[in-house]
Amino acid sequence: MNARFSLLAHVTYSMMTMAWMAICPVYAGEESTDPYWRAKLPKSAVPMYDKIIEKIKVGDITDIDKLLAELVSKHKTDSVVLAFASETILQLGDPTTGLKYATASVELSSKDPHALYLRGSAYYQLSRYQLAVKDYTAALKLEPKTAYIHYHRGLSYYELEQFNNAIDDLHMAKKFENSIKHHFNYAGMLFKVWRIKESVAEFESYIKRVPDDRMASKALSSMLLHLDRPDDADREFARFRKIDPKATDEFEAAVRKEFTEFRRLYTKEVYADEEKKHRK
Repeated sequence: MNARFSLLAHVTYSMMTMAWMAICPVYAGEESTDPYWRAKLPKSAVPMYDKIIEKIKVGDITDIDKLLAELVSKHKTDSVVLAFASETILQLGDPTTGLKYATASVELSSKDPHALYLRGSAYYQLSRYQLAVKDYTAALKLEPKTAYIHYHRGLSYYELEQFNNAIDDLHMAKKFENSIKHHFNYAGMLFKVWRIKESVAEFESYIKRVPDDRMASKALSSMLLHLDRPDDADREFARFRKIDPKATDEFEAAVRKEFTEFRRLYTKEVYADEEKKHRK
């Protein structure tokens, strides 16, 4: 955390981030690119590809790294094979190897936006956010309306505390692919950068599209407490209880207690100061 944050602001920011993660996790990553890869790979790579995919589908990831290494060794000069290997190994949580494969793919095909995106994603997983932004930006110059690249560059900007850029990118992702996932994540990012009123408005809009989304309802009911809108919070809690049969009196009491403590630190002065900082 940047040293400019006061101790109180730091504690409050940490609580806010933890609260966000607890009440409103982001939607999962990109959908499966199965058909995309199978259609683009050379025919000689398809049998090994099929073997890898079948193992992943049944939850067996043993030796996937070895199978990918074998595939790459046989197709060292094929940028698509290298990109597939990079994406797969990144999804399995190995950014170092993912970076190696993605870099080799970019070197073979520097105008492939997906290869650049994959190398950016490897840098992101390695916490090398400036380099991630650089590759995502290069990819967007080739395909400026690609929602998922805007989304991931926005996450990188957030880690660099370039909050306006983060918001702009997630908004662009929502604009270019107005899916429920990007709508949800845009609303969530607004919360994370202290723009709670805007976040509430986005979640209210989102819930009109997906009225039975319990994560969004849970997030909205909690945030309404932040804004001193207890009646609206009560109504949303009641709606949440209807769509989530696991919700209990104890759960609601725990949420209210958590945010009562949050409000003790979350003064209007701190809010105004943090909102101003995050708009820079």
